Amino acid sequence: MLLARAAKKQFHVYNTLDNIQAVYSAHSFDLIAAFDVFEHLSPQESIAALTQMKQLAKPGALLIARFPNGDSPFSLPLQHGDYTHKIALGKGCVDQIFHQGGWDVRYLGEPTWTFLNFRSRVKHSVRHMLRRGLEKIVMALYFGNTPPATFYHNYILAASPSSTKTLPAQIVN
Repeated sequence: MLLARAAKKQFHVYNTLDNIQAVYSAHSFDLIAAFDVFEHLSPQESIAALTQMKQLAKPGALLIARFPNGDSPFSLPLQHGDYTHKIALGKGCVDQIFHQGGWDVRYLGEPTWTFLNFRSRVKHSVRHMLRRGLEKIVMALYFGNTPPATFYHNYILAASPSSTKTLPAQIVN
């Protein structure tokens, strides 16, 4: 439905990464956005998609993504409320999948907020302070010394293509 609406507005629409790769050459994109995508893929599907995305990305490109925070008990309704979700993405899982897909995670945390006026800034700041305080207590009691980055219901991720070079095979005596 969304693809049809975008095509009707004359956007270039592709329903698979293979179709994008058929049209665009390697290293064509400065920015790749994947909002609410990775939770619908298995780890193997995510790694394959990330590998294809890396081929499409220019060196120094940025991948931004959003998905339910698998580390937060507050995101369980998001994660389990959609039967098409295949995986809960917590920090450890994200690090493994993105590394294997050829990406370095630069940021994994909650979104930042933009305030339209002073009143909304004050209202949000008070709510944020109260939530942060409760969050810190719960995280300390539940996770101890290794808490997640945030309990916010969605993670925002920024990653760049790994620049690891293939090392020559070592000769073992």
